[in-house]
Amino acid sequence: MLDSGDAFFKADILPNNTREADILKAETILSGYERIGYDCINVGGFDFANGKEFLFGLQNTSKIPFISANIVDTETAQPVFDPYVIVERQGMKIGIVGLSDHLPAHVEGLGVDDVFSSGKRYLAEVEQKSDITIILANVDRKITKDLRKHFPSANYIFLSKTRSRTQPGNIQPEGPMIYSTGIQGKYLAKVDVSFRNGNEPILYTSPKNAELERINRRLKNLQKRNPETPLEELYAGQPNVLNIVNEYRAKKEMIESELSDAANTSEYQLMDLSRKVESDPGLLAIVNDVLAACDELTGKTKSSG
Repeated sequence: MLDSGDAFFKADILPNNTREADILKAETILSGYERIGYDCINVGGFDFANGKEFLFGLQNTSKIPFISANIVDTETAQPVFDPYVIVERQGMKIGIVGLSDHLPAHVEGLGVDDVFSSGKRYLAEVEQKSDITIILANVDRKITKDLRKHFPSANYIFLSKTRSRTQPGNIQPEGPMIYSTGIQGKYLAKVDVSFRNGNEPILYTSPKNAELERINRRLKNLQKRNPETPLEELYAGQPNVLNIVNEYRAKKEMIESELSDAANTSEYQLMDLSRKVESDPGLLAIVNDVLAACDELTGKTKSSG
């Protein structure tokens, strides 16, 4: 489980009338991540909304690595967080690099190095130690559009700081798969990887499976006139339709062959974390208690102001 950045706060600075409640929410988010078993958190600019001391305090109390390859100490020019982390799953090593392009103006003593040069430096390190590489990028759109060009060898790039959501059927250009799930934690990107041969490329199956679904749906629609009659007989007098049927079948056969022959595959799902998803009862109870406490804190602040 990974977070691409801006996990704790929604803006550069906390409003005075909700400060206590916002701090409680941030602490609860981290506790929830601990309970779920997150592998790392990429530090985003909004995570400094309550000051760097508060964020460093959260980091020091957590077992979850906070990472950033380009948030640096302005005196030493060294990263103040680990630039990357390597986790192992079923014998496969996954290297994860964190990047951000922004710090709030009130944060002193820290700076943000260039996203691309820092990313290239640490991605090169990670690639020597990992089977799969991931970049967590908390960056604006103008940088997002150049990520694939600057990091062509990465396998995945997960974005925060964007409202857009990547659909599983989206066809992407050659290079790393770039995924975004929007904001406010309403969606989760799930990637299932089957890795059998490190010398072979990864086949990203989500667009392939989406295309198969479209083909099967179109063939089924053509069959509706008479489900019991072969399409060749059903459209015997319509050569244009039969040409389309043959094209669909050839395309389907080619995709199924690709999926069957691939040594390494990656399947992406965009999961809607709505009320349809069963909640952990213990975690849900904590969330409800905290939300009630936040309402009290916010009300108390308003009445005292």
